[in-house]
Amino acid sequence: MREELVVFVCVFLLFSISNLIIIYEGKKRRLDNVGLDIGTRFFVDTLRVYKKNKKQKETDKMKFLFVEETCITCMTLLSKIEKNVELYHNLNIVFICESDTTFQKLLEYKKIFDEMSIYYIEKKEVENKLNITAFPFYYLIENGNIIEKGFPTFDNL
Repeated sequence: MREELVVFVCVFLLFSISNLIIIYEGKKRRLDNVGLDIGTRFFVDTLRVYKKNKKQKETDKMKFLFVEETCITCMTLLSKIEKNVELYHNLNIVFICESDTTFQKLLEYKKIFDEMSIYYIEKKEVENKLNITAFPFYYLIENGNIIEKGFPTFDNL
């Protein structure tokens, strides 16, 4: 029994460390072929609204974070956001799903669900319309145009 516990703890630590490395290394990934080009108009109506945060103004700089329900790195980022939700007042969460489904994993993040705008889009649409093929991914939008894009880290959220 004790050996099983030691193995479990070692696997868990290895898994956690690898997720942190993936997140921090996200800055180094190439963006040439991922996402829409900077300067391109971003049409929010491409996304389906699940819940809109009424405090957010459409004219503000807004960041859209695309996360996939099965992406462990995405869930790690959501956990960090959940702990400090007040720091991310202009962050919009876009949930990627296989079809129009409820977002069971998102419901675990009560503060995020209560405080942020939640959107969703089908996986095939996010690939075809927005050219996003790797998650997590974000766009920073100002006046309707993409001014920044990339793979989020704890530093650039």
